[in-house]
Amino acid sequence: MERKIQTTKYELWDYRDGYTVEELNRVADEWNESYNHFRPHQSLSYLTPMEFLESWRDESKHGDKVFTM
Repeated sequence: MERKIQTTKYELWDYRDGYTVEELNRVADEWNESYNHFRPHQSLSYLTPMEFLESWRDESKHGDKVFTM
């Protein structure tokens, strides 16, 4: 989680001056979608977080208890 906060700050918030709340919400939603579904992460063996979650869920005996928003 700390890594996501650092990346979010560096890649998103430091470059968004003068936006409305609605625009920031849209941009944040788009960025989160990209970060979680399309961007490979080195710490996850170059899987996206959603790919990693699906892999873990398939291999885990508790996978049926994991939900995403």
